[in-house]
Amino acid sequence: MWTKALEKEYIECVYDLIQNPLIQKMDNIEQHVDDMSCLDHSIYVSAISFALCKKWKLNARAVARAGLLHDLYLLNWDEDTDFSQWERLTKHPQIALDNAKKHFNLTKLEQDIISKHMWPLTITKMPKYKESMIVNIVDTACAIAEFTHTYKTKKVLGLLTRLNRRRFLTHNQTLQTN
Repeated sequence: MWTKALEKEYIECVYDLIQNPLIQKMDNIEQHVDDMSCLDHSIYVSAISFALCKKWKLNARAVARAGLLHDLYLLNWDEDTDFSQWERLTKHPQIALDNAKKHFNLTKLEQDIISKHMWPLTITKMPKYKESMIVNIVDTACAIAEFTHTYKTKKVLGLLTRLNRRRFLTHNQTLQTN
């Protein structure tokens, strides 16, 4: 399912975002488990959602971009807030949307994807688009894979290694010359 051509197309969709220092800050925030940053998780969600939307002929660009921004909350929950675990789950989509809207031009579809990616926990915010539901489901699947450490397969780790910001620019230059 994941090919070099698909990866190149994905990179073209998110290149400006991954380069952004705000997005790079996500790499310093732990997500779900010790060895998974918020950026790693967001790339994981974004790339898988992108591949599915390409296959199903949906708006893969919006999914790639919103998938990368869906957890742009930029908080260390234990140090920066006194939110309960439940509040973190239900409030972070709106925090992420507010941050994304401040720094990036978002389409209505991208806004829906970001703000509704935690449905049904955010019961009143049901996804309006197929793309929103895809990111919602992929986000849940990725979180489960992270908690159970099943994301540590060679294929997934290879993708995360190639797309993580620490190696992203070098890898993208290699793709452009091939």
